[in-house]
Amino acid sequence: DDLVLRLAAYKTFSRPQPRNLSPATSVSATSNGYAIVYGGYDLRPYTSDAQDLSLEWYSRPGSLVSLALFRKRITNLIAPEWRLERLCPADATAFGLGHLRIEGGQCLSDQFVNGQPAVITASGNFNQDSPLTVDGLELSVQQTFDFLPGAWRYLGGVANLAYTRVAGRVADGTRSVLPGVSERTYNLIGYYETPRFGVRVVYNYRDEYTLAGVNTFFGSSSRVKSRGQVDASASYRLKSGFTVSLDAFNLSDARRSQFQSDPRLPRVNDYDGRTLSLNVRAQF
Repeated sequence: DDLVLRLAAYKTFSRPQPRNLSPATSVSATSNGYAIVYGGYDLRPYTSDAQDLSLEWYSRPGSLVSLALFRKRITNLIAPEWRLERLCPADATAFGLGHLRIEGGQCLSDQFVNGQPAVITASGNFNQDSPLTVDGLELSVQQTFDFLPGAWRYLGGVANLAYTRVAGRVADGTRSVLPGVSERTYNLIGYYETPRFGVRVVYNYRDEYTLAGVNTFFGSSSRVKSRGQVDASASYRLKSGFTVSLDAFNLSDARRSQFQSDPRLPRVNDYDGRTLSLNVRAQF
């Protein structure tokens, strides 16, 4: 009655993002050559075969201890391409750029700009040739303290911890990266909830993670630094059916910092500061 074992297996697919799709490849002039942006009109949806396994123990009403394992095998993942041999085709006459060659780590054309071979820069998104595997573990604990005497019985807490590992290699031999996924995330929640009054404090943390897209100058994806944030809320239900709540976001005054390749190359710093929100809700 209080122990549950769950197993799930499923297959999903996702279409390419509209911003990665264009009906044609575009070519524009630069100061010393040309820039190619591949359209991605031939991108295929990416798919995943997934299996989940969880063991859950409902130790008492409102309390839970669970351990979950998951695996996802993703094929045809859409990712930016930075291999010159793919971005710099030998025959670029269809783009009006003549014939291209790789020389000294640059893509050069047999056409000339300012008396020099035109330098070709290129970017685009392509389906990855190799699949990648995502393995993960999630541990969750929720505990109510309704067995305590008096006012202590309204206390409770929740803790969640997730570990994710991405395995696989892209065509150039480097490790596969899944944008937006942190290796470690966790959150801690403490609450005090009576039938009329409640207070909740939450701490969320996630490791550094990669963003989709490649910077054309540095040739690598940007990353977001690890970050923790404290939020809180308090609510009170009036006898008239109205509920008044006060929500506080980012009490720890954390900021989101994005950098390019190296933390010493900052790209974006988002600072929201501490934010308060007062809300009134009515139920009729």
